[in-house]
Amino acid sequence: MQPTALETLHLMVVDDEPDMRVAVERTLVDFVHHEKESGTSVGFHVIHAGSAEHAFALAETAKPDIMLLDHGLPGMSGIDLLQRIREAELEIIVIVITAYGTLENAVRATKLGAFDFLAKPFTPDELRSVVCKAVDHVTLQRQTRRIAEERRKIRFEFLTVLVHELKAPLSAVEGYLRILQEPGQVEAPENRRRMVDRSLVRLEGMRKLIYDLLDLTRIESGQKKRLLTQVDVAKIAAKAVETITPAAAVMGLTVNLHGASSLEMLADAEEVEIIINNLLSNAVKYNRPEGRVDITCERRDETAVISVTDTGIGMTADETGRLFREFSRIRSSKTAGVPGSGLGLSIIKRLADLYDGSVEVESRPDVGSTFTVALVDKKTFVDNEYYDREASTWWSDTESPLLIIRNMLNPVRFAYVIKRLVEQSFDYRGRRVLDIGCGGGFLTEQIARFGFDTTGVDPSAPSLVTARSHAKALNLHIDYQEGVGEALLFPDNHFDIVFCLDVLEHVTDFRKIIAEVSRVLVPGGYFFFETVNRTALSYLVAVFLMQTFPLTRVMPRDIHNWKYFIKPAELRRALLAENMSLEDVTGVLPGFNLAHILPSLRKMAAGRISLLGLCSICRCHESRVKGLCYVGYARKAPAER
Repeated sequence: MQPTALETLHLMVVDDEPDMRVAVERTLVDFVHHEKESGTSVGFHVIHAGSAEHAFALAETAKPDIMLLDHGLPGMSGIDLLQRIREAELEIIVIVITAYGTLENAVRATKLGAFDFLAKPFTPDELRSVVCKAVDHVTLQRQTRRIAEERRKIRFEFLTVLVHELKAPLSAVEGYLRILQEPGQVEAPENRRRMVDRSLVRLEGMRKLIYDLLDLTRIESGQKKRLLTQVDVAKIAAKAVETITPAAAVMGLTVNLHGASSLEMLADAEEVEIIINNLLSNAVKYNRPEGRVDITCERRDETAVISVTDTGIGMTADETGRLFREFSRIRSSKTAGVPGSGLGLSIIKRLADLYDGSVEVESRPDVGSTFTVALVDKKTFVDNEYYDREASTWWSDTESPLLIIRNMLNPVRFAYVIKRLVEQSFDYRGRRVLDIGCGGGFLTEQIARFGFDTTGVDPSAPSLVTARSHAKALNLHIDYQEGVGEALLFPDNHFDIVFCLDVLEHVTDFRKIIAEVSRVLVPGGYFFFETVNRTALSYLVAVFLMQTFPLTRVMPRDIHNWKYFIKPAELRRALLAENMSLEDVTGVLPGFNLAHILPSLRKMAAGRISLLGLCSICRCHESRVKGLCYVGYARKAPAER
């Protein structure tokens, strides 16, 4: 991106050596920092100060953006000046320059808000580098303040409209009640009943407005409790049509359901109901007498598409552009008297965003409108029905492929995790840990025994029943919850460690899980993973031999899809994009020569060796070879000082 704007920042150099101040100015006077994000070019105006006292006096008037502060100033020290700057609440990014120093001074400067340190002597490149980081921080601060101001304005406008929306019905109800309160004002029972009915209608509108506000607030704050399960969108639509048909019949409308008779996706059933009910309600309210409403549900690739078409009043292009703002309603003679909070479409838009989806509108005045909502199916690629069927065998010695996880893979995984945590001198007592794709709880239980505050998440409800039962028998306190890694129901910065073993290669987009892991991890937290590399070797072993070739097949067909396997470089890029650094990758291989795999599997297929026996002779181990499986860990970047 070519720079499109030029900005000058004020930088103050505080040093008792004039030569040092001049050297800094010469280094920066012609230097321009190009910000990639904003496309802005930043230059510098350098201000000189030879003492802390002079610098503080200048700072209050010149208001520098950045200060290069020498630690060893005569008289008032650099640290003392830094403290006075903080006490005066001056917004200056301070970089401390020091030719000497102690850990005590560094800690004190950091506590007082020093942004960075620069050791004397330093090169021009080192100076420019630390100043560029400070510029980026200044830009971030300004963006944060601008966003906060925009939010303040939006909140004020929102509350202004809200007061108006509540004031009108409250005034109407109050008026009716005062009339009814006065003796002799309304004698006829039917007139009194009419006033009560009108009051109830107004109160119902207020109740709907308040509930819509609560829904909108929960969605925007991320505090809405979501329960993602397999839901049938078509059945939800059929129920919604049945519910709204009586109201439509009063206007002489017909409501028709089209499309698939069954449309399953991983979603929150309540959210889908809100979307469909709001769309149908609007299509009925803004329709014309004897008109019609058509709703269609269909699947397009990995997306559930819901379309609602009406023969109503329609809208202009300008009106459709304002539809999704809070309290936005079409005001005209045709809509007069139509009840509504003006929040329904805002809620639909925000719910669609939760599914990486979209809302589109096509409308023509006096012809009608079509609203189309697309919801991306959050389902994983993994065959959860298989795990549901095998749920009772997680902890048994039954001839189940789950033995491979328990006896071949889990020991090396757990050993790797503990070894790395010990190397990091990690204090595990009371730390929060999340195991994504916990299944029956193999790794989860081992982690819980070490004293971690442990939570397990898995989409297979029957597997969680087994996990809870087994943990209870061992008196282990583990919080097992149904859910998926792409949409974790936990607050930000909640867990110290997240495990995701034998999961990433089963999903259509592992980056969504990485993003959620980064969100729920505390700054500096650990992310442990184990997955399958996308190589010729992994295709031969994991796909062809273990789940395709009849003589050696031990896993269900299609439980692995080679195109979803992940190369370490791909994982590294995804981690970096979510503020996590890859610290280690270690290969995992069976415990005997690869040449023995085929004959051993053939013996098992022929009944001459059991799956349990196979597991006992080929436990996996760590290896330099990463061509089949690999285990590793990453860390989320620590919080900024």
